[in-house]
Amino acid sequence: VQHCFAIMYENDALQTVPDSEITAILDCLKPLFPKSIHAYYFIDSLVKWKKKVPEMDIAILTPKGGYKTGAVFFYCIGLNHLEFSAYIWNKEGGEVLRNSLLETKRFPWAEFKYILASCLTKEVYSVLEPAIAKVLSDRPPDIRHDTVYWLPAEEVIKFDVKVPDGMRLDELKEEHAERINSVWPHRNDGSLELFKTDDVGEFWKRIV
Repeated sequence: VQHCFAIMYENDALQTVPDSEITAILDCLKPLFPKSIHAYYFIDSLVKWKKKVPEMDIAILTPKGGYKTGAVFFYCIGLNHLEFSAYIWNKEGGEVLRNSLLETKRFPWAEFKYILASCLTKEVYSVLEPAIAKVLSDRPPDIRHDTVYWLPAEEVIKFDVKVPDGMRLDELKEEHAERINSVWPHRNDGSLELFKTDDVGEFWKRIV
């Protein structure tokens, strides 16, 4: 099946990044911390999950020309829910990725039950917004802008972090799913079932 998908999209406007180039993309993002930090770790997490569960619909994509275009688009799909994000590190990349989103045939946009665009910096969103608005004209996505609070490592190590009285750190289990879902800001019609069917602790490692 994966081989068929590869053939189907070999000429698509958005191309799958070869495993050998993932590190190169992360190397482009790391010097841009803190603004690129969520994109960096989102991609890193998606790659790890794809290795752990190969059947998951996860991909790291770039416009034709690869990561040297200066843009990356990444997503995961589960329970007919699409979560995606993107990062752009030069002006040309923004234009190319915007056009690629309009041209790609990879996504049946209208068929998704829920769409979340997360970890988008306001700068990236402002560049991609015309394309996002057009491909999702019938159903605006849930847009979550990226907010990063950053402290240098030498400052962080000075903090003495303690668990507050009356609270504890513990493993999350299935019986916690309903409570977590009730306060999760991204909850939707299928999120409770996602918590119940997935290992709750592993799920939070994936999305945090």
